[in-house]
Amino acid sequence: MKLSALSIERPVLATVATLLLMLFGLLSYSRLPIREYPDITFPVVSVLTVYQSADAQLVETDITSVLEDALSGVEGLRTLRSTSREGLSTISLEFALTRNLDAAANDVRDRVARVRYLLPQGIEPPLVMKEDSEADGIMWLAVISDRHSELDITDFAQRQLKDRLAPLPGVSSVALDGERRYAMRIWLDPDRLASRLLTARPPCVPKMSTCRPAASKAPNGNSACGWAAGWSARSSSIS
Repeated sequence: MKLSALSIERPVLATVATLLLMLFGLLSYSRLPIREYPDITFPVVSVLTVYQSADAQLVETDITSVLEDALSGVEGLRTLRSTSREGLSTISLEFALTRNLDAAANDVRDRVARVRYLLPQGIEPPLVMKEDSEADGIMWLAVISDRHSELDITDFAQRQLKDRLAPLPGVSSVALDGERRYAMRIWLDPDRLASRLLTARPPCVPKMSTCRPAASKAPNGNSACGWAAGWSARSSSIS
């Protein structure tokens, strides 16, 4: 028996069936979960390398170009984009949708490890990260003042705003971008040091590679170790 014939012969049954379908549809619609920012995993891997005090050209030549040559042959790679700016090298690799993201990230780590010895001594270890849709900033606040310097604004944001925003409900983390910090450069006179039987030794900084005063070269061209803004003087032995 066809549905149309059944509905004509038994109108009450057809009406009840239609109402039940409408009821189930309304209940399902009201309970349907909706997320404004759904959890989407993109096949993108990023490589971040920090080289303190180095200009953009030095970062491009000594870090970005070396990593690009090593990563250009990774399996399943679609596009490779890089950005070099003062003190930071960023490389973004987009893979095919069929490529497993974890496997792609492991391949990128292996490629970076192979050319680690070609990178400068003073850099921080390259950071390989998978793209996370929930890691992007939800809100950005700009702090502007016509009476205070950038250092004062950074200090205010670090001491006042950050501590007040972090405990708010739903806030995962608070990061400062574009902050300014004090820096110090000290030039030594080797002749005056030698006249006083003193030598300069660059201090080693934790979380960075071992200092090599005789071979390392600072980004600004002076013989130094990394970006440490300070020197220690020691008396040479006298026989």
